[in-house]
Amino acid sequence: LPYVRIIRKTIPQKSKLFLVTFDSKEYAINTAEKNKIKQELLNEGIKWIRFSYFPLSIKAIVFTLFSVIKLWAICIFQKINFIHVWCTPAGTIGYILSILTGKKLIIDSYEPHAEAMVETGTWEKNSLAYKILLLFEKLQSKRAYAVIATTSSMKLYALKKYNTRLN
Repeated sequence: LPYVRIIRKTIPQKSKLFLVTFDSKEYAINTAEKNKIKQELLNEGIKWIRFSYFPLSIKAIVFTLFSVIKLWAICIFQKINFIHVWCTPAGTIGYILSILTGKKLIIDSYEPHAEAMVETGTWEKNSLAYKILLLFEKLQSKRAYAVIATTSSMKLYALKKYNTRLN
């Protein structure tokens, strides 16, 4: 939240800022705390939109499709200009929204998440999750209006891995 608050302070006062989260039950906070945070953010000019998170499954795909439809409507009706995502997993939804709306995509904390998941033993290299995220990382890299990378070597990584020059 400190980073989101910094962004809020640096963009024009009349700008709208929507914070979208996909919340896991594992890290759930109680309703009173959620409402308190939501009101605090609203007082700062940040509208918090929450969705439930589900690991890759049919249920996750269905809920994600509904989330994308709702976010598409927000982008259109609230006249959103930029879709600013944190890391490439969120970038997958951001990429889809950018395609559907024509809005500029900014990828923050850009790093090879799919590769990291394999390196840590969380995913197998032949898993569906790995293949899907790797594909979307490539697509995001090619589409991104701007990239805020975790390290300067990400430019070389994107060039070698995706044949893409980052902005």
